[in-house]
Amino acid sequence: MSNPTIYVDHREHTLLIRELEKLGLSYTLKTLDVGDILIQTLVNGEENTVCIERKTQQDFLNSFFDRRIFHQLLMMKQQYQFPLLIIEGEENLYMLRDVHPNSIRGMFTSLALDFQIPLIYSRNYRD
Repeated sequence: MSNPTIYVDHREHTLLIRELEKLGLSYTLKTLDVGDILIQTLVNGEENTVCIERKTQQDFLNSFFDRRIFHQLLMMKQQYQFPLLIIEGEENLYMLRDVHPNSIRGMFTSLALDFQIPLIYSRNYRD
């Protein structure tokens, strides 16, 4: 396996970029049409790309209610072999908006079954 090539959307938060630098990871800033981070690597001579969409809890909920998330996930799924959604935050997601928790659970179910996109929940950009 070779060293991965990391592309970070130029609109990404500078704290994330500083964290990559602190970890000694080299990256290239560029405008990404889909996703926030692309990680390309060769495995057994074959190029693989992971496309990561990062959302804060609040942005995740906002994009769910305005239905933007569905378009973003569909584009990720169509353009990349390995799409991944990361939701960042430490608050109780079910208490952030006045919405029934089953609506949010339904979205998580749709992510897994309809879109087949893995979800990682993290505390923050550093996590």
